[in-house]
Amino acid sequence: MVKMRRKYSKIAVYTIFLCFILFFSKAEISIAEGNIIYVDDGGAGDYISIQEAINNAKLGDTIYVLSGIYEENIVIDKSITLMGFGAGEKTIKGVSATPATHVIRISANYVNISGLTIQDPQGPEMKCVQLNLSLIHI
Repeated sequence: MVKMRRKYSKIAVYTIFLCFILFFSKAEISIAEGNIIYVDDGGAGDYISIQEAINNAKLGDTIYVLSGIYEENIVIDKSITLMGFGAGEKTIKGVSATPATHVIRISANYVNISGLTIQDPQGPEMKCVQLNLSLIHI
């Protein structure tokens, strides 16, 4: 019985000590956030092409697209956020590289797209956005 009490006493002391360390320590726990990338077809951003920004983005990055008409088809193959930023219209206009091309093809989970106009898919039965996976928010 005495051994059991000592065992529980040691556990209680270690638990209190651990709580004390965690509560009063100045260590900060942070969640890694992605970088912010700017796209401006006029050259004032990090990139002039949305696809170039996507190619150079890392998981969790946010790509802000400034106003302009971006004539390109894009493929999103990683978890990123793609957002229109600032005043003015932000349009991704599909171009015909082949007879059948989607404007945006998404093949990654956790993709967020907002604040953009997507238009002009090329070819019969093509869509502005093709989704290859779930967990996508548009």
